[in-house]
Amino acid sequence: MDRTALLRRLEELERKLTELRRALAGRGSPKAQGPPVPRLDKEALKEGIDRAFRALGARTTPPPEAEWVQERLLRCGVDPEANAFSRGILEMRGEEERPDPDPGP
Repeated sequence: MDRTALLRRLEELERKLTELRRALAGRGSPKAQGPPVPRLDKEALKEGIDRAFRALGARTTPPPEAEWVQERLLRCGVDPEANAFSRGILEMRGEEERPDPDPGP
Protein backbone atom coordinates (compact mmCIF):
# COMPACT_ATOMS: atom_id res chain seq x y z
CA MET A 1 0.00 0.00 0.00
CA ASP A 2 1.27 3.45 -0.79
CA ARG A 3 1.05 6.46 1.48
CA THR A 4 -2.13 7.85 -0.15
CA ALA A 5 -3.97 4.56 0.21
CA LEU A 6 -2.94 4.31 3.87
CA LEU A 7 -4.19 7.85 4.56
CA ARG A 8 -7.55 7.06 2.89
CA ARG A 9 -7.86 3.88 4.92
CA LEU A 10 -7.02 5.77 8.12
CA GLU A 11 -9.71 8.40 7.36
CA GLU A 12 -12.24 5.64 6.70
CA LEU A 13 -11.42 3.95 10.02
CA GLU A 14 -11.64 7.28 11.88
CA ARG A 15 -15.06 7.94 10.30
CA LYS A 16 -16.31 4.49 11.35
CA LEU A 17 -14.94 4.99 14.86
CA THR A 18 -16.79 8.30 15.14
CA GLU A 19 -20.05 6.63 14.00
CA LEU A 20 -19.60 3.88 16.59
CA ARG A 21 -18.93 6.40 19.37
CA ARG A 22 -22.07 8.36 18.43
CA ALA A 23 -24.14 5.19 18.35
CA LEU A 24 -22.88 4.20 21.79
CA ALA A 25 -23.68 7.65 23.12
CA GLY A 26 -27.24 7.33 21.78
CA ARG A 27 -26.70 9.97 19.13
CA GLY A 28 -26.18 7.66 16.19
CA SER A 29 -27.90 7.84 12.87
CA PRO A 30 -31.53 6.63 12.61
CA LYS A 31 -30.21 3.60 10.74
CA ALA A 32 -27.96 2.70 13.69
CA GLN A 33 -30.81 3.19 16.18
CA GLY A 34 -33.31 1.08 14.28
CA PRO A 35 -36.82 1.94 13.11
CA PRO A 36 -38.99 4.14 15.32
CA VAL A 37 -41.37 2.31 17.65
CA PRO A 38 -45.01 3.22 16.97
CA ARG A 39 -47.00 4.53 19.91
CA LEU A 40 -50.24 2.76 20.74
CA ASP A 41 -53.48 4.62 21.27
CA LYS A 42 -54.37 2.96 24.57
CA GLU A 43 -57.95 4.25 24.56
CA ALA A 44 -58.59 2.82 21.07
CA LEU A 45 -56.99 -0.46 22.13
CA LYS A 46 -59.21 -0.66 25.23
CA GLU A 47 -62.32 0.05 23.14
CA GLY A 48 -61.35 -2.68 20.67
CA ILE A 49 -60.83 -5.21 23.44
CA ASP A 50 -64.15 -4.25 25.05
CA ARG A 51 -65.94 -4.72 21.68
CA ALA A 52 -64.31 -8.13 21.21
CA PHE A 53 -65.34 -9.24 24.72
CA ARG A 54 -68.93 -8.08 24.11
CA ALA A 55 -69.01 -9.93 20.76
CA LEU A 56 -67.87 -13.10 22.53
CA GLY A 57 -70.36 -12.62 25.33
CA ALA A 58 -67.56 -12.44 27.90
CA ARG A 59 -68.04 -10.44 31.06
CA THR A 60 -65.26 -8.53 32.72
CA THR A 61 -65.67 -8.74 36.47
CA PRO A 62 -63.13 -8.24 39.21
CA PRO A 63 -61.64 -11.47 40.57
CA PRO A 64 -63.20 -12.84 43.75
CA GLU A 65 -61.49 -12.22 47.06
CA ALA A 66 -59.56 -15.12 48.59
CA GLU A 67 -61.80 -15.26 51.64
CA TRP A 68 -64.90 -15.72 49.45
CA VAL A 69 -63.24 -18.57 47.53
CA GLN A 70 -62.11 -20.25 50.75
CA GLU A 71 -65.60 -19.98 52.21
CA ARG A 72 -67.15 -21.52 49.08
CA LEU A 73 -64.64 -24.39 49.14
CA LEU A 74 -65.40 -25.10 52.80
CA ARG A 75 -69.16 -25.12 52.05
CA CYS A 76 -68.53 -27.66 49.29
CA GLY A 77 -66.75 -29.95 51.75
CA VAL A 78 -63.14 -29.37 50.69
CA ASP A 79 -60.74 -30.03 53.57
CA PRO A 80 -58.15 -27.21 53.52
CA GLU A 81 -55.60 -29.46 55.27
CA ALA A 82 -55.92 -32.30 52.74
CA ASN A 83 -53.85 -30.64 49.97
CA ALA A 84 -56.11 -32.30 47.39
CA PHE A 85 -55.25 -29.80 44.69
CA SER A 86 -51.51 -30.19 45.24
CA ARG A 87 -51.82 -33.97 45.15
CA GLY A 88 -53.81 -33.78 41.93
CA ILE A 89 -51.10 -31.67 40.31
CA LEU A 90 -48.40 -34.06 41.49
CA GLU A 91 -50.36 -37.02 40.12
CA MET A 92 -50.74 -35.35 36.73
CA ARG A 93 -46.99 -34.68 36.64
CA GLY A 94 -46.21 -38.22 37.68
CA GLU A 95 -44.40 -37.00 40.80
CA GLU A 96 -44.58 -38.34 44.31
CA GLU A 97 -45.68 -36.25 47.26
CA ARG A 98 -42.71 -35.23 49.37
CA PRO A 99 -42.99 -35.46 53.16
CA ASP A 100 -43.26 -32.13 54.96
CA PRO A 101 -39.79 -31.33 56.43
CA ASP A 102 -41.42 -29.31 59.25
CA PRO A 103 -44.62 -31.10 60.32
CA GLY A 104 -45.16 -28.65 63.20
CA PRO A 105 -47.17 -29.29 66.37
